[in-house]
Formats: sequence, C-alpha cells, structure tokens
Amino acid sequence: MARKSKRIDKTGAGMANLFEMVEEVTIAKVDQPNYQLNTKPMSQRVREVVSEALKRMDCKRWEVAGRMSELCGVEITESMLNAWTAESKENHRFPLELVPAFCQVTGDYTLIEMTAFACGCMVVQSKDAFLLRMGQISQMKRALSQQEGELRRRYEKLYGGKL
Repeated sequence: MARKSKRIDKTGAGMANLFEMVEEVTIAKVDQPNYQLNTKPMSQRVREVVSEALKRMDCKRWEVAGRMSELCGVEITESMLNAWTAESKENHRFPLELVPAFCQVTGDYTLIEMTAFACGCMVVQSKDAFLLRMGQISQMKRALSQQEGELRRRYEKLYGGKL
C-alpha cells in the first residue's frame, strides 16, 4: 500500500512570525501605559509605583525588606520602605541600586518599565528576548532561502541546467 505524502505548508501563510509582529509594532499601535510622567513628578510616580507593588504583595513589608536585604547585602528595614512610599517624606527617595532587588522580590517590573518609558525605551523580559531572537533567526532563514532560490533561477537561466 502506498503511503500518502504529507502536505507541508512551505509558504508559512498559516503561521504568525513573531519578528514580523514585533516589526509591525509602532509607538502609535502600542497601548501606552498610564505612567502619568507628564502630569506628575517622577519622584511622586516612583513613590506610587513602589507603594502599589507593596500593596499587591501577599507578605508584609518587613518580609520584603528582609528579602531585599539578602539580595543587596545592605540592611533595608520596613521603616525605610515606609519612608520611600510616604508622600510626607519628600527627601526620602527610593535608591536606584535597590530597583533590581525590589523587582525580583515583588515580581513587579513596573518601576523598571516606567523608568525605561521615561527614557523613550521599552522593557523586554529575558524569556521574551529569546522569542524575539528566534523570530529574527526565522526571518534571516526566510531571506536566505529567497536569495538561494533567486541564485538557482539565475543559474538555470544562464547555464540551462539545474544546480
């Protein structure tokens, strides 16, 4: 009994290409986050973002401070977190060197995203960076395949035989 050959869609028409999707994204198409950077001072937004992230945590602030201390090797206390989030303590600002530990402990990357957005950038998490790179490789493969096909056609046209 003859085996049926499987039909393979070589056009890729039914598959979405991540790189093409990312390439199509423009600032106008992206839902711009409501960081209110134009209407509020950055220091106030930092306070709000840190406070909101702490409110969403299932643990107490002293636990967050303890975990951050372990990651940074610097003592961070609950009262320090409270001072950094209190509107009445204008001279107490969240230190930049603690942002990575804070984001790791809380699992909230809004602080980094907001800072990047203020600089005109966007944050891509590590796992998404792998997907983006795979999309780039896929795009390069497609371009090389097209170049190879064009060279084969030229060869056949010039020399009359298949390569």
